[in-house]
Amino acid sequence: MHPLAHAYLRLLKGVLVLLAIAMVGMVFTNFVLRYGFDSGIAVTEELSRWALVWGGFIGATVMLIERRHMAVLGLLQPLPAPLAKAVLLLAQALSLGASGFFLVGAWRQVLLNMNMAGAITGWPTGIALYGAGLFFAAHAVPVIAWQMLQLLRSSGRPQWQLEGDA
Repeated sequence: MHPLAHAYLRLLKGVLVLLAIAMVGMVFTNFVLRYGFDSGIAVTEELSRWALVWGGFIGATVMLIERRHMAVLGLLQPLPAPLAKAVLLLAQALSLGASGFFLVGAWRQVLLNMNMAGAITGWPTGIALYGAGLFFAAHAVPVIAWQMLQLLRSSGRPQWQLEGDA
């Protein structure tokens, strides 16, 4: 993997850590304030919810790039190499198609919700919420296409190793 791609993945993983710390901090602070002092910080509920959504989509992006997403290798390993390659290509083509639909739908949701404001923050939900899906889809389409291209260029049995294991 290219050094720039490694740096980008480290950045995404760092963002995931920051989001997790922020979520835990906001929820814990609100818990203590609510049950200890009968008060709370309303904005933390909305921000922690959005951080959870962004964390899920950024995590899915990292897993897809590193090829750590769920695979059915038990089905592919016993197949002859050409058939395993064909089945894997079909699965990737279906994933690419679904990701393309997801990209178009996420883009439409972002545009549709740019005028909708969060109940507490007032931030546009198009970016704060639906932008996470757009972020994932904008990464998934080229990543899956690249993985398909690598598989088409390869000869013999498809490789099952993870990106980080190469």
